[in-house]
Amino acid sequence: MKPSLASLVVLCASAFAACDGDGSVAPAPDANVVDGSADAAADVTLDVAADVTADVAVDMSVDVTADAAVDVTADAAADVTVDAAVDVTPDAGVDVAADAAVDVTPDVAVDVTPDVAADVTPDVAADVTPDAAADVTPDVAADVADVTDGATPVDVAVDAVADVATPRDGATYASCKAVLDAGMSTGDGVYTITLGGVATPVRCLMSVDGGGWTLVGNFPAHSGTAGVTGWNSGAAVGSSFTDLTRAFKLSDADINAMRTTGFRARGTATMCAQGPCSVDTTLFWRPTCVYASGSTSPACYTAFRDVGFTVPESATAPCTWHWGLVASDCTTRATMGTSHEGDHVFVGNYGSYVHAHDARSGENPSVQFWVR
Repeated sequence: MKPSLASLVVLCASAFAACDGDGSVAPAPDANVVDGSADAAADVTLDVAADVTADVAVDMSVDVTADAAVDVTADAAADVTVDAAVDVTPDAGVDVAADAAVDVTPDVAVDVTPDVAADVTPDVAADVTPDAAADVTPDVAADVADVTDGATPVDVAVDAVADVATPRDGATYASCKAVLDAGMSTGDGVYTITLGGVATPVRCLMSVDGGGWTLVGNFPAHSGTAGVTGWNSGAAVGSSFTDLTRAFKLSDADINAMRTTGFRARGTATMCAQGPCSVDTTLFWRPTCVYASGSTSPACYTAFRDVGFTVPESATAPCTWHWGLVASDCTTRATMGTSHEGDHVFVGNYGSYVHAHDARSGENPSVQFWVR
């Protein structure tokens, strides 16, 4: 049956709806006239409240559920088409042009490795040309003193090859002892000293027997029996005085120019004339010895086992073909000879004739000697 007019009035009022003339219920005015059907499902109360004029214009079918929750008034002003396209997570990593101007703090924190390779402006000022080629990890640690000594440029050309600057205060020194006395030693290693007016890299022994020892002769063990050409001459042997894998010797004149407190020699061997051996001998000579590669003298064959010259090893005249720094009597003792006729060397145990001589096949003496 048809409802009464009174009941229709109540029904319409309770539903907040309008009624047609025939008594049927008319729909309420549509609050979402600009929101497409796709948006209607997500158009919750929060979204409607924030749907200000600027947002309404773009808030169409793209306004999905996720947008509805965050689409507050503050977002409406910034939520424009251009920003929506680039303002994503990858933007932070790729550092686009528009972002670069403001991307300061995050860029500094991560831009480490690329900065080193590209050598940006702040680094270029300190990185002089000769140092650039040698500025590897070992050089960085050694460069500290150079950087703080005020020298300009910090690293000279020789540093690129030897990885050591001229003595750390920029001065020149005539020996490793002079470097030590000036307080410029940084331990064992390569230093540049002046020999005959020429800057020359040499090896300094700073850690034992008082330090300040300049390595002036290096005769490593070798497989042949021919000796080292020029070893008995007074001239220099070799073009580098720092490469321990090769034989080298300074000239007799340069050796004696550095002589102030004496000489030190060390020799090792594992194969001797008598068979397998274990030789590791160190001896000292007073500064009254004038080094001669092709002869000897009483001061150069009077050897001691200690740097204070209190424990003698030998003071007997050696064989006439034992030269340089010698400790030998040619019959019962052959402890050391830094120069032997035929461009050779020999070394043996203390007070013994057990020794190795490189002119004999299978023996492997290795001898080094220093001056201070």
